[in-house]
Amino acid sequence: MSGKPFLFSINHNTAGFFATNKEALALQKAFLWFKDTLEVIFPDQPLQETSLLRYEICKDEFAQLLKDFDTGIEGIGLEPVSREKVFETLDLRTQQKLNLEMALVSPIIQFSPNPQGQTTNFYATVIRSRRNIFIITMEKDKDFHFYAVKFVHNLGGKEIEFSMESESDGTHRLFQLLEILICRKEKVYIMDEINRSLHPKLTVQFVKKYFSSAKDRRIQLVTTTHESRLMSHDIVRRDEIWIADKNDDDSTKLFSLEDEQVRIDKVLDQNYMDNVWGGVPVFADN
Repeated sequence: MSGKPFLFSINHNTAGFFATNKEALALQKAFLWFKDTLEVIFPDQPLQETSLLRYEICKDEFAQLLKDFDTGIEGIGLEPVSREKVFETLDLRTQQKLNLEMALVSPIIQFSPNPQGQTTNFYATVIRSRRNIFIITMEKDKDFHFYAVKFVHNLGGKEIEFSMESESDGTHRLFQLLEILICRKEKVYIMDEINRSLHPKLTVQFVKKYFSSAKDRRIQLVTTTHESRLMSHDIVRRDEIWIADKNDDDSTKLFSLEDEQVRIDKVLDQNYMDNVWGGVPVFADN
């Protein structure tokens, strides 16, 4: 045994196996679902790669959403930088991975579809960290070009650009989540504490925008939260709210508000804070 997960092992260098065992293709579909559809966003992970930024139309959509969420950001700009500027901000492992990827790129055979379904034979990738966001492209001159993403603010009628490191934790977090609203691929997003670093009203507005954008997409968002304001009949259904509570032996139990037969006229967040269903801390001096 290699110690690697079964689905991973069975789907690497086994094309011949699937060609002669058609009934096993379910294992390939399952692997591709975990690989391409499931997106787990951990609380302490660096900002994830957002390849959508490579497209002008998506860059404008990111900028418009940041403006709509009242971040103070008016637009997104690109500043040409040197290769050294990019690599000095990356850890050794990311540098090695990027060097290998760039060495393997061939503008003749590397095709990258854009949001309109057209294709271009120019390479582009996005490198993101807590400090900076860089876009690396191979353009018509068949050379690599490096750009730093800048956020445009209007201060006293003057446009000033800031890097990611100058933005607040709330903007960092929001920018991490925007791909959920923009991506048109089939996705299942799982994350802890969607409200982390976000203002309560911003969290509610984000969830509302998610439901609006999800109407014509195959997408699901599963998240934990302590933001009780999301417990509203106007935002989510009762069967979409699950409460985690502790049993007497400190194990965790999960139950849906749909199972509690909660009346439609109940103020859900207030009942939750009043410990009607459990799932809230209970202190000795209460």
